[in-house]
Amino acid sequence: MQKNPQIADLMLPHLKTKAWTEADKCRERVEKYCTGFTLDIGAGQGKITEDAYGLDVGYGEGVDLIQDATELRAVKNNSVDTIYSGHLLEEVPVPIEFMLRKWQAKLVVGGHLILYLPNQRDYVKYCREHNEKPNPEHCHDWEMEDVVKTIESLGCFDIISANYYEDEYSFEIVAQKNDKPVITPIERIEIKRIFVNCMFSGLGDMWYTLPFLQKLRDQFPDSEILIATTPMGGSILKCSKPIGNVIQRPYSVRDDIVIHLQEEEDFDLAINFHFDMASHREILASNAKLNVGVSLLYESGYFLPDNVYDFTTNIDLNLDGVEKEFYPLFEYLGIDYMNMKAEISYNKDECLADVSNIVNNAQSSPYIVIHPGATGYQGRAWGKFNELVSDERLKDFKKVIIGKIPTDSDEKFKWEKERYKVFKKIRKDDVINLVDKVSLEDIIHLCTRATAYVGNDTGTTHVASGIGTPTVNLMGSGNPHRWLPKGNSITIRKTLWCNAPNGCRYSGRLDRKCDDMCMKSIPVDDVVLAIQEVSIRNSNKPLLWSV
Repeated sequence: MQKNPQIADLMLPHLKTKAWTEADKCRERVEKYCTGFTLDIGAGQGKITEDAYGLDVGYGEGVDLIQDATELRAVKNNSVDTIYSGHLLEEVPVPIEFMLRKWQAKLVVGGHLILYLPNQRDYVKYCREHNEKPNPEHCHDWEMEDVVKTIESLGCFDIISANYYEDEYSFEIVAQKNDKPVITPIERIEIKRIFVNCMFSGLGDMWYTLPFLQKLRDQFPDSEILIATTPMGGSILKCSKPIGNVIQRPYSVRDDIVIHLQEEEDFDLAINFHFDMASHREILASNAKLNVGVSLLYESGYFLPDNVYDFTTNIDLNLDGVEKEFYPLFEYLGIDYMNMKAEISYNKDECLADVSNIVNNAQSSPYIVIHPGATGYQGRAWGKFNELVSDERLKDFKKVIIGKIPTDSDEKFKWEKERYKVFKKIRKDDVINLVDKVSLEDIIHLCTRATAYVGNDTGTTHVASGIGTPTVNLMGSGNPHRWLPKGNSITIRKTLWCNAPNGCRYSGRLDRKCDDMCMKSIPVDDVVLAIQEVSIRNSNKPLLWSV
């Protein structure tokens, strides 16, 4: 790697001014360990030594390389003599053990790890005494003994020194890497009972969790696994090989059931998949020996419990699919996550007779599966499916309409109910209306022989593409990097700068009252063309069409 001496020259004059940084406080004590190739992680305000190589997520006085500290992809394994990090890890909402396991791989045997971290209680006291506001980004509340214990538990480090400096409201730990292998968390305890919280509101979330659950069963073949999920999640599990005991409850009571289970039962491992950490933090207060969580929304302003390891997705993990949000958790637990794919298992004999007839006659009477639903999200619903099924260019295919008419009386579902009514009025021999008649197993069975599947960006669409059906996904302002269906699929996406009062789905805040302008802008011609293309494509790589 080569340093970039021009970075400091590009900065504004007032940012070049030398300030009293965290590195300045401990430099004299630790610089004797900073020999050879030294990597300073979080060096934005200034490096620990002049010869160190500074890494941070943005430009700064000490930065030679811009990169996320959770990955260090540009740094070769076994190439670093010393890693120093000052007042950084307390701001990273992932387990310190996860970070240290990443970092130790970069160190040579005999290399040094130097951590300079704040004691949160004394830091807050210092801020109060000096009339300063504490840093709201701090998400860990550590004592020095906690971090020392974590480092020792890895098995690959020997502690050289650990000292607390009250006037600096900080502690300093120096460790040396030995030649022993890293010990994973699941190697430290005997895991007989596992609890998994999968109280998802959406089908797609459970679909992308399924490979992890199947891997978990393979990893612990003799352990008891208890899964708490919604009826929607249960429908996914019904299409899988047996994983464990399943408790199904409505999404509305997700907190109560999960908290009750974890308070009443003794688990060795508890895994919580949840969305809003601020409102679900009590779910993580489990008595399990090892408690881990995956959050899709980390909110600052509170500290993670000592026994909780949370993996959030607003850390740059170079994601190109929602399922990769779970990879850090797999890696942390020591579970192989390469080439993961959901294994589907269902009884064809239990499928609806109409469905079996359609599938059995697929060769002589090819068909397209069409799912017009959007689970109440008008901002991701294409309103031209009635035109699509009547298009003469698709006259050689039967059109099988699937979906479920919402029974909720909420006003937000009114428009979706109206759209489903349109298909009841269509009287054509090549249109088969199975709305409200098919289960998930029926849908999967239909998709196995379908020429193509067409639908909005919903969980059903991801299931179809996941089992290998040529899929056309209609997306408005969704994030394609995160929600692009897998396999042979074409996503048609139209994004407009609209005046939706609460923003759009691209920014993570889908407005249920959105007037679906971006979806209305997708022409029928493009959808027909995508169906024709995807049905003859010989590729497992998804395509994105921006129209």
